[in-house]
Amino acid sequence: MSTEVVFAPGEPRLRAMDPDLPFLASRAAIELDAVLRGQDVGLEALRLLAEQLRNTVVTGSSNGGPRSLIDPATLTVLGDAVNRSSSPDEAVVKIDDLIEKARKIADDLLGSTPSTRPEALAWARTFCVSLSESSASYCKSVHDLHPEHPYRR
Repeated sequence: MSTEVVFAPGEPRLRAMDPDLPFLASRAAIELDAVLRGQDVGLEALRLLAEQLRNTVVTGSSNGGPRSLIDPATLTVLGDAVNRSSSPDEAVVKIDDLIEKARKIADDLLGSTPSTRPEALAWARTFCVSLSESSASYCKSVHDLHPEHPYRR
């Protein structure tokens, strides 16, 4: 099954090089952790992260036309986060599978409420932590490719 990736114009999308992504994902994980503890908190960061993820991987059917892809950096970070938060037998290796899994994750995150099963909330928290770590380490590795001049303060 081939899918065509269509970007929602003007909507915030998930981007690996977004300097706010690690912080947003960790805030979403903290919100989920508070919900798991029974605290009444707003889920604003979780909703924002889910919307960005949904806007990144909106899919449609392929009519034989060319297929657009998410930028490779975002695919790398998202794939790493999905694989780190899933069991080894659920590892995602194909781009189409990753896009489908990301769309499902976005729907699950948007549907998260305090009444959601604790196992689902715990998995969502693990995904958010993995996304935060993956995006932070990716940004650092790209930054390290261009070290500062030794005499620069």
